This record gives sequence, structure tokens and C-alpha cells, in this order.
Amino acid sequence: MTYQSVHDINQIDLGRHGLIEASAGTGKTYTIENLVVRLLREEADVELENVLLVTFTEKAASELKVRI
Repeated sequence: MTYQSVHDINQIDLGRHGLIEASAGTGKTYTIENLVVRLLREEADVELENVLLVTFTEKAASELKVRI
């Protein structure tokens, strides 16, 4: 399997699964937040209740819950 590096979150295809992998403090939570907001705005048939997000820390999950 190959992965494509993307430097602009607006280039990410919302119709595909995605993996965000980066070091601490590089903006993973910010990126996920913006992708979810973009998905909810651009895809009329998507509701937040039907979006699955997986994070590995309670802190990131709490931040996403508040921000989104």
C-alpha cells in the first residue's frame, strides 16, 4: 500500500479513508478538526453522528469534541 503526502488539507479527498501521522505538536488535532468541518459543509448527506474519528489520547478527543 502506498501513501500520498499532502501539504494542503484542501487537497485531501473527503470521499476516502485517511491517516494522519505526525509528531507531537504538529497540528494533527487541528487538521482533523478542519477535515470534519469541511466534510460537514461540503457533503450534504453527512451528519456528525455518522463520522468516526479515532485518536490515541483523551486530550485530543476532548479538544475535538469541544472544537467541532
